[in-house]
Amino acid sequence: MMRYLNKKFRRDFAALLPQFFSVFMMVAVSVTIYSGMSAVWTGMARSYAAYAEQTNLADAYAAGEAFPEDSIEEVRRLPSVSKAAGSLLVRAEGGAADEKNAFYVNTFDDATLEVMSPLVRSGEPLGQDAFERGDGGIWIDEDYANAHSVSVGDLVTLDFGVAVRTLEVKGTVLDPEYLYFITSHVDTVPDHVDNCYAYMTEGCAEDIYGAVPYNQLRLRFVDGTARTNLVRDELREDLEGIFGDTLRSVQLREDKATIDQVNSEMEQIQKMAALFSLVFLLLSLLSMHTTMSRLVGNQVVQIGTLRSLGYGRGSIYLHYGMFGTLVALLGSAFGLVLGLVVVAPLVMAIKQSTLTLPSWDRIIGPDTAVLIVVILAVCTVSAIMTARRIVRHAPAQTIRGHVEEERASLRKHARSKMSYGTLWMRRSVAAHPVRFAMAVISVAGSLMLMVAGIGVWDSLNSSYDEVFDHEYSYRYAGNLAGISSKAVAEDLGDEPYQLSQVASATLACGEAEMDGVLTVLDEGEQLHLFSAHDGSEVDLSSVSAAMSRKAAEDLGVTVGDTVSYRLDDASENTDVIIEAIVDARVPQGVFISSDRVDDFIPNTIYLGSEEARKKAGSLGYVRDVVSVEHQRSNVDEMMGSVRSIMYILMLASFVLSAVVLYNLGILSYIERVREYAAMRVLGFLDREIDGIVLRETLLNVVSGLVLGVPLSLAFLRVYVRTVSMEGVEWVPYIEPGHYVLALACVMAFSFFISWLVCRRIRRIDMVEAFKTME
Repeated sequence: MMRYLNKKFRRDFAALLPQFFSVFMMVAVSVTIYSGMSAVWTGMARSYAAYAEQTNLADAYAAGEAFPEDSIEEVRRLPSVSKAAGSLLVRAEGGAADEKNAFYVNTFDDATLEVMSPLVRSGEPLGQDAFERGDGGIWIDEDYANAHSVSVGDLVTLDFGVAVRTLEVKGTVLDPEYLYFITSHVDTVPDHVDNCYAYMTEGCAEDIYGAVPYNQLRLRFVDGTARTNLVRDELREDLEGIFGDTLRSVQLREDKATIDQVNSEMEQIQKMAALFSLVFLLLSLLSMHTTMSRLVGNQVVQIGTLRSLGYGRGSIYLHYGMFGTLVALLGSAFGLVLGLVVVAPLVMAIKQSTLTLPSWDRIIGPDTAVLIVVILAVCTVSAIMTARRIVRHAPAQTIRGHVEEERASLRKHARSKMSYGTLWMRRSVAAHPVRFAMAVISVAGSLMLMVAGIGVWDSLNSSYDEVFDHEYSYRYAGNLAGISSKAVAEDLGDEPYQLSQVASATLACGEAEMDGVLTVLDEGEQLHLFSAHDGSEVDLSSVSAAMSRKAAEDLGVTVGDTVSYRLDDASENTDVIIEAIVDARVPQGVFISSDRVDDFIPNTIYLGSEEARKKAGSLGYVRDVVSVEHQRSNVDEMMGSVRSIMYILMLASFVLSAVVLYNLGILSYIERVREYAAMRVLGFLDREIDGIVLRETLLNVVSGLVLGVPLSLAFLRVYVRTVSMEGVEWVPYIEPGHYVLALACVMAFSFFISWLVCRRIRRIDMVEAFKTME
């Protein structure tokens, strides 16, 4: 007997293809977006874990001056430390073909490779052979080598300050310590064209410097030691006891922005996928449930006929369960392939613009499998439960097309004052509240998705425009090395410039704590801070300290609260009173005037003119000068990558909205086909029926927009805040024209479906429409 059910299934599938296709599209779109993003963060997590293990990535780092080997031996005897090794990090300038790029060169020996073993991508390995050869060569960053077409065997000339050396490139490497290769606070994104990390043997360093005074210390913890703030503080105390005043900073792996950025990027993708997909999935699952229920519910006569022919309940449940299972399986499979082939590469392109991993894998995570199981369950169970509600009635009742008797309202006095169209619309809403609620939710949900997709892009653009057009008025920014503000003033005179000391810091207020940035600003007009309260410019010298709005919200800080900060190279906390909350998009943290700190050691300079840049360029202590146009172009390049995924999200929003609204409209038509036929029999003109349909559509749209407008703006605020990076504030914003476009699209979809319904009403087969009522 199953053979006949299978034949019926094929015929039903062909007859109801538009409805099945709409469910297929809802499943496919939902799985596509989520699985594509999930594949990226799952692949990144596994690639990073393997990368860190393969290269012996250290658990903790210390920086200082001239760490002696006997003191490092004491560190190795600490109970929490399994391995420790010192190295020298120096900055040199040069490159191939008379270039003047910044090289950050690390020394290594056999002990160093146990806590820092860069992944060799080409050329000779870093190992014992290099020490025995007394190699005078250098291993350089693969990204820099690719950017400059440098190959193994080429020569690079570097100025180490004390000597100039021409070194042979022995190989190219990648190192997770430079996974996010930012060299200073003036960099907006990693720059592998002007900056390069590199490695040379200690023998080569001795030839240049005469000795190798270690200024870096890397440590591996014993197995089972967690990398927590408490462990870091205890380690700092131990190292201060060993090295004394020569110790400058102690950081865990997670404290280094060049390493931990991968976790921030993965967290951002997860938040973006989870929050966007949440609305996506709720709308899709609700629509799938409604669609499958109504598809099966419209087969009351067929189910009654099957029961009359002797088919058991199990066979009927299996038959109608396949309605949901097959379409959900096909949609999930298609969405999975589309997610891996389309969405994942686009998301990867964004992350590859800032992060460097040796391999970028797309891996289907268990969360995607759970999502598919949930979708299968919703579609299948919806169909089975609807069939069950019908099967429990006697075949003699269901074969006539009736399951429940409709209840008529007796309020004739209220109806007499209404037009038939209004009365019909009110009865429809009262008789089918779930159908009306689904229409309203679909309109509101569609608007939320469209506003989120468009609004994120507008928010990013608006936030960065605010930074470059209002916060920054300088033309060039550069780094300073070992110079006082007084000496800079003597050299630059009246040229427009401003100095700052920018440093990573741990910020705390009460029990709340976060990683942020301390910015100490000298006098000048190159950087501007504006009050988050009224937009007026804040004179930093007139307040004890100011705090960026996002950081203040994260810590729960208000004006008058006391915030403590601790620099990465300090062991003591410093308390400041926050007297202003400022609308600073980047960086996030505390701002203090230079006259309110004991030791102002500027490390960044902002130049306001071309003459100032030329004069600063002749000073040996000013390095890595970049124009604000270059910073903006880097951001625009990153935004170009982001644009592609925003297009995908917007397209998915439009497609899902169209499918959901179309599906609901067509299903409503199928359920009401007898009513429409009855109107035509009773003599209603086509334009009168069209007016009734459009009036109901207008009610659905207006009700949906009343709910959707505030919800869409609230969701945009939550979404933008959630996906923002920790060090940047993206302020929710959508262009008025774009919002009107989203509204217009939702309304256009809705009325287009009404137009399709009106066309189908004109083509109703009157005999077929009344057949089941005989």
